Amino acid sequence: MQKFRKFEIFFIVFVLLNAITGCGADIEIEDFSREIWKSDRNGCDGRRAGEIEALLGAKNILLGKSEHEILSLLGRPDKNELYRRSQKFFIYYIDPAPACTGNLHEESKTKYLSIRINAIGNISEIYLYK
Repeated sequence: MQKFRKFEIFFIVFVLLNAITGCGADIEIEDFSREIWKSDRNGCDGRRAGEIEALLGAKNILLGKSEHEILSLLGRPDKNELYRRSQKFFIYYIDPAPACTGNLHEESKTKYLSIRINAIGNISEIYLYK
């Protein structure tokens, strides 16, 4: 009976913490426009390049945030990559993606932002690949 009580308390605390963090305010980054970022799908217009410096400057703010929060900030990723142990990567192109130019062989030369999401749904790494 004692173990069941501990589990109940743990469960209630877990639910409350998720409710509090899940209902928080949107992430705000100085000098970053989420509208510009979201409207430049695949980086085709080259407008994300003007936003990347502010975004990378807030890297420490973003680490540990939830997948939901990053989707709210940056919108749907241009590309999703699934990884082992329920991890995934969100890819956001900074330079025009191969889908914009029609040349699929340019991918290794395309600048993109990679966001790693761990198994519990939090941001664990952010890298800019050039």
